[in-house]
Amino acid sequence: DVGTAWTPTGVTDPGPDNVRGTSDDGGPMTVYYDYPPDDADLILTNPTGAFRRYDALEFVAIRRSARGLDLQASYTWARTRGNFNNEFSSNAANNDLSVNGDFVNPNRALFSEGRTTRDYPHDVKVLGTYPLPWGGVRLSVVYRYTSGRPWARTVNFGPLTQLLGTRVEPIGSQELPATNSADMRVEKTFKAGTAAIVGLFATVFNVNNQGVPFNAASASGPNFGLPIAWVDPRRVRAGVRVIF
Repeated sequence: DVGTAWTPTGVTDPGPDNVRGTSDDGGPMTVYYDYPPDDADLILTNPTGAFRRYDALEFVAIRRSARGLDLQASYTWARTRGNFNNEFSSNAANNDLSVNGDFVNPNRALFSEGRTTRDYPHDVKVLGTYPLPWGGVRLSVVYRYTSGRPWARTVNFGPLTQLLGTRVEPIGSQELPATNSADMRVEKTFKAGTAAIVGLFATVFNVNNQGVPFNAASASGPNFGLPIAWVDPRRVRAGVRVIF
């Protein structure tokens, strides 16, 4: 934006309860008001200084098929840092790179450098399949542990910031619970004629029925921190597949 004159304005962080003058108030900070509004002159370009870096270290152990058991286990340590987020479509001029993004609206740039909201430091996965004693029946299990999603508190400082919420702390100051769940599948296969194999299967997702939020209300106020989206509960899918 090469047209808007953003005016720096001193404000006070009202704290998680969004009520000024209470014990949880934060300190003073500067936000930016767009006044007069509607003076934007937007150009599509590569923002100077924009960066995002991903580093990871992965360990994988594989047990080759022995007595019918196939097993694979992996652990990934990862780190994602940047000054714009890695949300969906962020590389296509949306979200933090949009017309109201980090390099257009200076309020979006506040606390923007550091962890991204899809920075998951720890990921553990175990996959295994095993033939049961009944002919043609195979059991498959997938277990996964993934660190919780990082997020940060926001405050609505008014419409002249052109934002519903301005970050008042670095991303990663808050973190949702980790995912710790397993999926299980049982399948019975048999021959159908001379050229086809039929499989009857049932898959149970989230066997332990873990209730984990993957998003929370970030805005200061009475709903701050309350989950607004959850992983799917335990569910079952049954079906038939034919290989020919």
